[in-house]
Amino acid sequence: MRRLLNTSFLVLMVGVLTAVVAAQPPAPDDSSHRGFRPHKWGKMSANIENLRMLKLLETLDLSEEQSEKFVPIFHSFRKDNKALLEKKNSLIDGIKDLLANDGPDDQIIAELNKLKMNRSQSDTRQEEFFSKCQGILTTPQHARLIIFHERFEREMLESLREFRKHQGMRSGINRPGKI
Repeated sequence: MRRLLNTSFLVLMVGVLTAVVAAQPPAPDDSSHRGFRPHKWGKMSANIENLRMLKLLETLDLSEEQSEKFVPIFHSFRKDNKALLEKKNSLIDGIKDLLANDGPDDQIIAELNKLKMNRSQSDTRQEEFFSKCQGILTTPQHARLIIFHERFEREMLESLREFRKHQGMRSGINRPGKI
Protein backbone atom coordinates (compact mmCIF):
# COMPACT_ATOMS: atom_id res chain seq x y z
CA MET A 1 0.00 0.00 0.00
CA ARG A 2 2.82 2.39 0.90
CA ARG A 3 4.53 1.62 -2.42
CA LEU A 4 1.34 2.42 -4.33
CA LEU A 5 0.98 5.70 -2.43
CA ASN A 6 4.59 6.64 -3.18
CA THR A 7 4.19 5.77 -6.86
CA SER A 8 0.96 7.78 -7.07
CA PHE A 9 2.62 10.73 -5.41
CA LEU A 10 5.59 10.53 -7.77
CA VAL A 11 3.29 10.54 -10.80
CA LEU A 12 1.37 13.49 -9.35
CA MET A 13 4.61 15.35 -8.60
CA VAL A 14 5.88 14.86 -12.15
CA GLY A 15 2.53 16.07 -13.50
CA VAL A 16 2.55 19.15 -11.31
CA LEU A 17 6.17 19.92 -12.10
CA THR A 18 5.42 19.54 -15.80
CA ALA A 19 2.56 22.01 -15.41
CA VAL A 20 4.83 24.38 -13.49
CA VAL A 21 7.47 24.23 -16.19
CA ALA A 22 4.91 24.66 -18.97
CA ALA A 23 3.11 27.51 -17.22
CA GLN A 24 5.12 30.64 -17.76
CA PRO A 25 4.25 33.85 -15.96
CA PRO A 26 2.35 36.30 -18.12
CA ALA A 27 4.54 38.69 -20.06
CA PRO A 28 4.54 42.18 -18.63
CA ASP A 29 2.34 44.50 -20.64
CA ASP A 30 4.32 47.56 -19.61
CA SER A 31 7.39 48.56 -17.63
CA SER A 32 5.56 48.34 -14.29
CA HIS A 33 6.25 44.59 -14.00
CA ARG A 34 7.69 44.00 -10.56
CA GLY A 35 9.06 40.50 -10.86
CA PHE A 36 8.04 37.05 -9.72
CA ARG A 37 4.57 37.01 -8.17
CA PRO A 38 3.40 33.42 -7.64
CA HIS A 39 0.26 34.53 -5.76
CA LYS A 40 -1.02 36.11 -9.01
CA TRP A 41 -0.55 33.02 -11.13
CA GLY A 42 -3.98 31.58 -10.43
CA LYS A 43 -4.26 27.95 -11.43
CA MET A 44 -0.56 27.17 -10.97
CA SER A 45 -0.67 28.62 -7.48
CA ALA A 46 -3.72 26.47 -6.68
CA ASN A 47 -1.89 23.39 -7.99
CA ILE A 48 1.06 24.14 -5.74
CA GLU A 49 -1.27 24.55 -2.75
CA ASN A 50 -2.91 21.21 -3.57
CA LEU A 51 0.49 19.58 -3.83
CA ARG A 52 1.49 21.16 -0.51
CA MET A 53 -1.60 19.70 1.17
CA LEU A 54 -1.15 16.26 -0.39
CA LYS A 55 2.50 16.06 0.55
CA LEU A 56 1.81 17.38 4.06
CA LEU A 57 -0.92 14.82 4.69
CA GLU A 58 1.38 12.08 3.44
CA THR A 59 4.18 13.34 5.70
CA LEU A 60 1.98 13.58 8.80
CA ASP A 61 0.04 10.32 8.23
CA LEU A 62 -2.96 11.60 10.21
CA SER A 63 -5.77 9.54 11.65
CA GLU A 64 -9.28 10.41 10.47
CA GLU A 65 -9.99 12.19 13.75
CA GLN A 66 -6.77 14.21 13.47
CA SER A 67 -7.56 15.10 9.84
CA GLU A 68 -10.99 16.47 10.76
CA LYS A 69 -9.36 18.85 13.24
CA PHE A 70 -6.11 19.62 11.41
CA VAL A 71 -7.28 20.38 7.85
CA PRO A 72 -9.54 23.37 8.72
CA ILE A 73 -6.82 24.85 10.93
CA PHE A 74 -4.26 24.42 8.16
CA HIS A 75 -6.54 25.99 5.53
CA SER A 76 -7.21 28.96 7.80
CA PHE A 77 -3.48 29.37 8.41
CA ARG A 78 -2.67 29.26 4.69
CA LYS A 79 -5.47 31.76 3.92
CA ASP A 80 -4.19 34.17 6.57
CA ASN A 81 -0.62 33.62 5.41
CA LYS A 82 -1.58 34.41 1.82
CA ALA A 83 -3.32 37.64 2.87
CA LEU A 84 -0.29 38.71 4.91
CA LEU A 85 2.02 37.91 1.98
CA GLU A 86 -0.11 39.97 -0.41
CA LYS A 87 -0.09 42.87 2.06
CA LYS A 88 3.71 42.54 2.42
CA ASN A 89 4.19 42.63 -1.34
CA SER A 90 1.93 45.67 -1.60
CA LEU A 91 3.93 47.44 1.11
CA ILE A 92 7.22 46.59 -0.61
CA ASP A 93 5.89 47.91 -3.92
CA GLY A 94 4.81 51.11 -2.16
CA ILE A 95 8.24 51.53 -0.59
CA LYS A 96 9.91 50.96 -3.96
CA ASP A 97 7.67 53.64 -5.49
CA LEU A 98 8.50 56.06 -2.68
CA LEU A 99 12.21 55.45 -3.21
CA ALA A 100 11.94 55.84 -6.98
CA ASN A 101 10.07 59.13 -6.57
CA ASP A 102 12.31 60.46 -3.79
CA GLY A 103 9.47 60.27 -1.27
CA PRO A 104 9.81 61.99 2.10
CA ASP A 105 11.75 60.11 4.78
CA ASP A 106 8.89 60.19 7.27
CA GLN A 107 6.58 58.49 4.77
CA ILE A 108 9.23 55.84 3.99
CA ILE A 109 9.72 55.23 7.71
CA ALA A 110 5.96 54.86 8.20
CA GLU A 111 5.80 52.26 5.41
CA LEU A 112 8.83 50.43 6.82
CA ASN A 113 7.07 50.30 10.20
CA LYS A 114 3.99 48.82 8.51
CA LEU A 115 6.25 46.21 6.88
CA LYS A 116 7.78 45.41 10.27
CA MET A 117 4.28 45.02 11.75
CA ASN A 118 3.31 42.73 8.88
CA ARG A 119 6.33 40.51 9.59
CA SER A 120 5.39 40.43 13.27
CA GLN A 121 1.79 39.47 12.44
CA SER A 122 3.04 36.70 10.18
CA ASP A 123 5.31 35.32 12.90
CA THR A 124 2.50 35.52 15.47
CA ARG A 125 0.07 33.73 13.14
CA GLN A 126 2.63 30.99 12.52
CA GLU A 127 3.16 30.49 16.25
CA GLU A 128 -0.62 30.33 16.82
CA PHE A 129 -0.91 27.69 14.11
CA PHE A 130 1.86 25.54 15.56
CA SER A 131 0.39 25.94 19.04
CA LYS A 132 -3.06 24.76 17.87
CA CYS A 133 -1.48 21.82 16.05
CA GLN A 134 0.39 20.76 19.15
CA GLY A 135 -2.93 19.76 20.73
CA ILE A 136 -3.93 17.69 17.68
CA LEU A 137 -0.70 16.03 16.55
CA THR A 138 1.63 13.65 18.28
CA THR A 139 5.10 14.98 19.08
CA PRO A 140 6.72 13.26 16.05
CA GLN A 141 3.93 14.53 13.78
CA HIS A 142 4.34 18.04 15.16
CA ALA A 143 8.08 17.89 14.51
CA ARG A 144 7.45 16.64 10.94
CA LEU A 145 4.98 19.52 10.43
CA ILE A 146 7.56 22.11 11.46
CA ILE A 147 10.25 20.55 9.25
CA PHE A 148 7.81 20.33 6.34
CA HIS A 149 6.80 23.97 6.80
CA GLU A 150 10.43 25.08 6.74
CA ARG A 151 11.52 22.99 3.77
CA PHE A 152 8.62 22.41 1.37
CA GLU A 153 9.15 25.40 -0.90
CA ARG A 154 12.92 25.00 -1.04
CA GLU A 155 12.65 21.28 -1.86
CA MET A 156 10.01 21.99 -4.50
CA LEU A 157 12.27 24.57 -6.16
CA GLU A 158 15.16 22.09 -6.06
CA SER A 159 12.95 19.44 -7.69
CA LEU A 160 11.91 21.92 -10.36
CA ARG A 161 15.53 22.86 -11.07
CA GLU A 162 16.47 19.19 -11.30
CA PHE A 163 13.52 18.53 -13.62
CA ARG A 164 14.48 21.46 -15.86
CA LYS A 165 18.09 20.33 -15.90
CA HIS A 166 17.11 16.87 -17.10
CA GLN A 167 14.69 18.30 -19.65
CA GLY A 168 17.48 20.51 -21.00
CA MET A 169 19.78 17.53 -21.35
CA ARG A 170 17.14 15.58 -23.27
CA SER A 171 16.08 18.49 -25.47
CA GLY A 172 19.23 18.26 -27.59
CA ILE A 173 18.74 14.57 -28.32
CA ASN A 174 15.80 14.90 -30.70
CA ARG A 175 16.84 18.03 -32.57
CA PRO A 176 17.13 17.75 -36.34
CA GLY A 177 20.69 17.19 -37.47
CA LYS A 178 21.72 15.42 -34.27
CA ILE A 179 22.70 11.79 -34.42
